[in-house]
Amino acid sequence: MNENRNYKNAKETLKAVAGRRKEKSVAGIVVGLVVMAVLVFGPLRVAGFAVVAGLVFCVVDLIRLKAFSKPALLKSWVLQSPGITDPAPPAWSLALLKRLDWRRFEELCAAYFEAEGYLSRFSDFGGDGGVDIYLYRTAEPDTLFGIVQCKAWSEQPVGVKEVREFFGVMHHLRCSLGLYMTIAGFTEDAKAFAKGKELDLVTGEQLLTLIKALPAEQQTSLLKLATRGDYTIPTCPSCGVTLVSRTAAKGGKVFWGCTNFPRCRYTMPQKSGNWC
Repeated sequence: MNENRNYKNAKETLKAVAGRRKEKSVAGIVVGLVVMAVLVFGPLRVAGFAVVAGLVFCVVDLIRLKAFSKPALLKSWVLQSPGITDPAPPAWSLALLKRLDWRRFEELCAAYFEAEGYLSRFSDFGGDGGVDIYLYRTAEPDTLFGIVQCKAWSEQPVGVKEVREFFGVMHHLRCSLGLYMTIAGFTEDAKAFAKGKELDLVTGEQLLTLIKALPAEQQTSLLKLATRGDYTIPTCPSCGVTLVSRTAAKGGKVFWGCTNFPRCRYTMPQKSGNWC
């Protein structure tokens, strides 16, 4: 047993000596290259090359630091580290619906109807004419079946004015089915107006009930869609791009602004609730 220990110690010693010799050899090669460069190009040129090389390395490091400061790239780098996995999306809840960007809420509603077997088509950005989603039966893809209006209002209930206007759009399009979907709910006047009409008022709680009635696989698919990327940052209703946080020059008020400014001057106040 002592012989084995002595052999192991001798092996580690030889390995350490070999490592030191390798370091000395590399250092000798570097020194030799520097001396050769001085003899061939002269000391001033070699010094200039060293300065340029140092600047290049500094620029490369700055670019790498700037790249890793981006959340998406940083998340990608972190998730590639051993033992770190992508966090699971949050569970379905009313609090989650309230955090959704208004556009993501529309996408969720459209995806739900598709999970139920309908075809859904979004209206164009800008003026939607009072309709966010057009519904069609799969057997009749060219015949309008229903229209949907989505209001991602998390605090303020939808009033009778908005519901009456939507019913007018139904009449104009000669559509016999309308669904008004919001998160916070509806006023009593709005509910009274919709009663007895082919107009369904769907609250956030009711939407959650409908989603949870789907098969587990479809529930998971909808949850991944709803929470993909930065799902809480609002979208510009005119351009369809993600808004950015800005600070007013006067007063220092923080608000959401369009990335296409000054071509698009849409703004949204930063406050609780989604008011699109």
